[in-house]
Amino acid sequence: MDIADKAAAIEEMNRAQALAARTRIPAVPGSAECEDCGDLIRTPAAARIHPPRAAPSAKPATNAMQKLADLRQALLASGLNIQPEDITVRVKSGTVRSHYEHPDQATNHNLRLEYSAEVLIAEYHGSPAAACWMVAEWLHNAQPGHKPDALKFEADILDDERADLLITVSGLTDIYHVHDAADGIHLDACTPTHIDRKVYP
Repeated sequence: MDIADKAAAIEEMNRAQALAARTRIPAVPGSAECEDCGDLIRTPAAARIHPPRAAPSAKPATNAMQKLADLRQALLASGLNIQPEDITVRVKSGTVRSHYEHPDQATNHNLRLEYSAEVLIAEYHGSPAAACWMVAEWLHNAQPGHKPDALKFEADILDDERADLLITVSGLTDIYHVHDAADGIHLDACTPTHIDRKVYP
């Protein structure tokens, strides 16, 4: 699969997600959607383990998708003449690391998101090295201690001036300290050096 095929696949995925979000029927507490037809399935009250509560919340400035949004904005403001419609940033693959409860630390519900990201710049007119350098500069601040080979790139040369550029960023992490409060469950994003002592006691 070349970069153009990946771009088409990403566009199709984004279109499907947008359509699903527009046609989804809002669920009510105690209900779920059938995986086959999408109809709501009401769960009997007796089957609920926990009473309804506020949805988990995370600080908006430090959540995982904000990190990638910051990368996109950094490239748009880089002076490389990248237009918003020509850049796509997405999570390529992700893992949720959640440790079992230790007998002496039963309240540890912290979790760690580990993922890679893809940055696709369509019909890029600049130097691939310049775009890679901008992503590397962002990575130094967003992911301290990253591996030196965390960035990889591919390029489809379209003509003497344009190329479809794909930059892959691996080893990204977002780690959350989870605690239960009166108004619901809170997910507070922490820096990797701060949270490692909490996730790995």
